[in-house]
Amino acid sequence: MAMVDQESVKELGSTGCYLQYDHFGSFEDSLMIYKDKPALAQNDNDRLESLRTLVELGYEDRLLVSQDVCIQIQRIKYGGKGYAHLVTNIADRMLSMGLDKSVIKKIFIENPARILTFKNGAI
Repeated sequence: MAMVDQESVKELGSTGCYLQYDHFGSFEDSLMIYKDKPALAQNDNDRLESLRTLVELGYEDRLLVSQDVCIQIQRIKYGGKGYAHLVTNIADRMLSMGLDKSVIKKIFIENPARILTFKNGAI
């Protein structure tokens, strides 16, 4: 989620859907257009605080995280955070902000495995 209205996210979470936070490692405070107006995108700190709030609300079984490395400047060689930013930086920051290892395991491993599993010969 690059642009977030927290109340809408909480409302969505209450329906049981998955909530994904994307763009980890993207440029801090990127200017985007949101609802036809310029706005600052969330940075990693904002995303982590949002995730912590959602964990506190009991949505840890429905949270997903991802990042984008789609342009050269996002690679480590060119000053970006690189492909491993989630596992080398964000997971440690989650621990340091008080999230339990079991919650981090859900967000990084169990939830993606569940959402990506085909059931009953779906393919």
